[in-house]
Amino acid sequence: MRLLGLVFLAIFQFALPATAQGLFDPVIIVNDQIITKYELDQRRRLMGALGVRGDLAQQAKDGLIGDRLKVASANEAGLFADEAQIAQAFEDFATRNGKSLEAVLAMLANNGVSRETLRDFLTTNLLWQSLMRQRYAGTVGVSESEIDAALSATSENTNLQI
Repeated sequence: MRLLGLVFLAIFQFALPATAQGLFDPVIIVNDQIITKYELDQRRRLMGALGVRGDLAQQAKDGLIGDRLKVASANEAGLFADEAQIAQAFEDFATRNGKSLEAVLAMLANNGVSRETLRDFLTTNLLWQSLMRQRYAGTVGVSESEIDAALSATSENTNLQI
């Protein structure tokens, strides 16, 4: 009887981690950086909550692969985000969406999206923007007349959506 109990205990111990680890198993590796099932699910949920249309699973996969490459490029250039920059990115995101940060986080939580998922998304965008400014700020020159011409070429009835 005791042997039977030990057999069940051994089976239980080996079976439990196999099911529990599934969510955090690597599904994609990008330059030695892993992307887990959990991250893919979170990105898909984030995109759905933000109203993105189309094949969310494929877009989540492509987006996370791109994110790993963007962060690696920014880090290689010596760029890292500090807590103050990330906090500002949260506030800016909420403002762009016409809501308070608390309302945005509550809406995402209701859709099963963690705060950390939004943090990773915003941090990646922050680092990428910083890298693009660093690389190209001095190389792009636009005159006032070019700006005026571009503004006059757009009609007031433009339905621009971002």
